[in-house]
Amino acid sequence: MEEEFFLVASYKERFIWLDGEINPRVAYRFKRMIAKLNKLKTSPIIFYVRGPGGNPYSTFFMMSEIVASGSSVAVVAHGLVNSGSFTITQAGVHRLALPRTRFTFHPAEGYFKENYKGLVRLS
Repeated sequence: MEEEFFLVASYKERFIWLDGEINPRVAYRFKRMIAKLNKLKTSPIIFYVRGPGGNPYSTFFMMSEIVASGSSVAVVAHGLVNSGSFTITQAGVHRLALPRTRFTFHPAEGYFKENYKGLVRLS
């Protein structure tokens, strides 16, 4: 099954738009976009996010890129913002949501239990 996402940047308007699953490919492209925006000019970046979440390590990687950015990053949630997409909103200097945005979250124990047996102790 192919991963579905829509990730674009406007270097003139200084925004990044993510609609879809967070995965290693998205995280790598996001890093390149933020780096280019910072290279062009140090001024605020707006990051619009919507989606089901995805890979937790890719999510944390993207959060670290937001925090380390030379430009301040405002994260704007819209639509359904679940799991990793919800978590990523916490990295922004400003955290906003458009009207009718729905935030959902779930425990991460299933992911870690299935993928990292013996590395994480679950009680």
